[in-house]
Amino acid sequence: MNVGLPGTGLGGLFYLLAALIMPFVEIVQTVRGRSSRTRWWLVARQWIFVSLILLVFTGEFWLLEQILTVSQRLSPGMFTQGQQIFGTGELSPIVIALIPFVTLALLMLAIEVFALFRRWRKHRYASAQGQRERQRQT
Repeated sequence: MNVGLPGTGLGGLFYLLAALIMPFVEIVQTVRGRSSRTRWWLVARQWIFVSLILLVFTGEFWLLEQILTVSQRLSPGMFTQGQQIFGTGELSPIVIALIPFVTLALLMLAIEVFALFRRWRKHRYASAQGQRERQRQT
């Protein structure tokens, strides 16, 4: 089991992405005449929350990097086992940043496929029921 920072998992990532998409959805709603000041205030509040969360995450990652740098200098032997397992002991920051997005995309794809399967089964069940009813009437 890996322990991470609170709020940086899939749920936190989903919230951040949803809040970042909100203004674009609200622009469409405004063009269609379905928006209001209250809705725009909600969008603004969510964007403020997301900005603060990203600021805190940036600070946390910076602080963790500083702590790990200092601890590596004080106790260099502590990191040798991980370096033997993973080669250099470092993953590209781009790869690390993409892992949650890829995981979230795969999770969302799986949910959509499951929903399509359920609709297909429901439709299939409804057609079978209708066919049985027609057979009973004849």
